[in-house]
Amino acid sequence: MSAEKFFTYRPERIFWCGFLLLSVLIGCVAALVGLPQMDETPRWSEPKRGKEVNKEFACLHVALSQSAGEVWSCPIPDLQRQVAFSLDPSRPDEANQSMQVSIRLKDSSSSQRFEVPCSIPLIYRNGILAFGTKGSPFRLELFRDREVLMGQVFVDDRSGEPFRLLFEENPIQTAQEFSENSPFRQLALGRWWGADLFYQTYIEEVLKHRIDLGSPLEARLIDVKVGDWLAFLEGEWKEISHVEEAQKGCIARVLSSSPSGLLIEGWEENRHIRLCLPEAAPLASKIKVEELFGSIRIRSDKQISCLLDKQCLIIKVNDWVVKTSDRWKILRKAEEKEAFLKGKLVGELFVLDQISNKQGQKSILGHMYNLARTQMTAVDVPVLGRRPASAYQQNSSELKGKVR
Repeated sequence: MSAEKFFTYRPERIFWCGFLLLSVLIGCVAALVGLPQMDETPRWSEPKRGKEVNKEFACLHVALSQSAGEVWSCPIPDLQRQVAFSLDPSRPDEANQSMQVSIRLKDSSSSQRFEVPCSIPLIYRNGILAFGTKGSPFRLELFRDREVLMGQVFVDDRSGEPFRLLFEENPIQTAQEFSENSPFRQLALGRWWGADLFYQTYIEEVLKHRIDLGSPLEARLIDVKVGDWLAFLEGEWKEISHVEEAQKGCIARVLSSSPSGLLIEGWEENRHIRLCLPEAAPLASKIKVEELFGSIRIRSDKQISCLLDKQCLIIKVNDWVVKTSDRWKILRKAEEKEAFLKGKLVGELFVLDQISNKQGQKSILGHMYNLARTQMTAVDVPVLGRRPASAYQQNSSELKGKVR
């Protein structure tokens, strides 16, 4: 009886059972569809934020200029990575020794010089920072704050945070960076041969550096010490004693020397310039010392006679013997020595220092110099003395006995 009641057919329950099954099915489908959508929500939001960032950054690559009735909403650009600052020394012959700063735009490789305080108009052209025209709403202002140089960027009536200027040294320029008619192009094309060892040894105990200017066929030597001044006068670089002699023209001075080159600074009008002349390949001497001297005879304690490249000469101690036009010439006149020191007379050089006598063996001591006088070779040649007359007589008697 109970089993019959349990399996009794009741048509009114069919609708509710079907509705319940359908609701459960719809809920499962909704759950399966909703979970992927929840996971995808961050993925869609991230690209949108990225586009917004790119849009804000793109604002920096347009020309910042005043348009009619248009107000810019782009952020204030940070120029510290795009601009290099260097203190630009004033010319030493200027009366007004003001603080001047050289500004170099790294992307465009252009530079200008400004006197602090100043307002520098700027502009972006095709995404590259460049100098603008006066009155530009985009500008960089330099000013002093308690003896500290500061910078601040302005766009229209808005401004960025002030920042302290970090200075770099002016870049070293090459000859190609100057115009064809610039005197500094001629100086940058010069050759540095090194220190004049002859001058340091025999004239004055200072280092004089030999600079060769002009084409190889028309080269002109200039000898300068560290701190010496040069000026471009009458179409060529010349040594001057005082910077006032330059008459406000191009001037330069030697700062230092190192294995990397000869460092020079100069001024073209008010523009400060730095150059570095690399050391040229040394001019090696073609003369072999062991084959140079022949038939050396000691005439006195301070004089010898010898064959020098088969040329008979009488040389005194401290004589300068220069080879010019395949002939050796002893420089004894003051004007000849002056011409040789100034590079007007060029040639390989031999200097007789002394005649030594060690344990009965005499020899001549001196030094050989190459054409540029930047390489030195010590000379120590023994003098082969004459054989005693008794030896000759003994040999002759022995020969005669043998002949007999």
